[in-house]
Amino acid sequence: MLGWILEAFLFTYSNSPLRILDPRIRVLLTIELFTLSALPNVFVKAAILLAMVLILGMIGNVFSKLLKAMIFAGIFSIIIGAIDFYVNTDPIRALGVSMRFLGIVGSLSIFFLTTSPDELGYVMKRFRVHRDIIFAFLTAMRFVPVLLLDISQIIDAQRSRGLEIQKGNIVRRVNKLFPLVVPMVSLVLERSNHLAEAMESRAYGSVKQVSSFKELRFRPVDRIFLAISTPLMVLAFYFVLKF
Repeated sequence: MLGWILEAFLFTYSNSPLRILDPRIRVLLTIELFTLSALPNVFVKAAILLAMVLILGMIGNVFSKLLKAMIFAGIFSIIIGAIDFYVNTDPIRALGVSMRFLGIVGSLSIFFLTTSPDELGYVMKRFRVHRDIIFAFLTAMRFVPVLLLDISQIIDAQRSRGLEIQKGNIVRRVNKLFPLVVPMVSLVLERSNHLAEAMESRAYGSVKQVSSFKELRFRPVDRIFLAISTPLMVLAFYFVLKF
């Protein structure tokens, strides 16, 4: 289960057409889709924006992974819609809220599926973000998938020893998770120690101005995409806010 969730959000190198775009264009596109998905309260608008996210996932050749992210987020969208329906007793509004949540998750999922941590680091450096903040953020991005894989391996190891996690009521299932805590914490501390030693061996922080392996530059394809997408996004914002 953890591997299935990890595949829905983890970046892997692929032949996605979105990869040819500058990472800054992908960041801008994600911000626009995120904002558009968060604005509408009407079911029709939210459904249209969700369809836009799905179409973008098909164009970017990440639709199968995006669909997994949508299925995972669907559980939470149902809960959010149910809470909204309980408060407002309006089923159409509740569906719209659920669609908004799926659109937000979808727009973020497309970005992380098509953008490597290194590219995101270049973008953050371009926007003058402090190096320590960039390092901490990118380390967390790389650490979470590794942690999920470690948890999956720990669960498999405990199952081989006879631990049945999926049997019993909710209280018993929660109690059966406690044998996973000690090895998981041990692995986290071990990896943190290795990271600290690697940083010390490379004299992290001794040089204030560091160079980059790659410099971001707009190419003709980026300018063409920006010239086409900007008017479309302006029209989309106008449609969402006006009607």
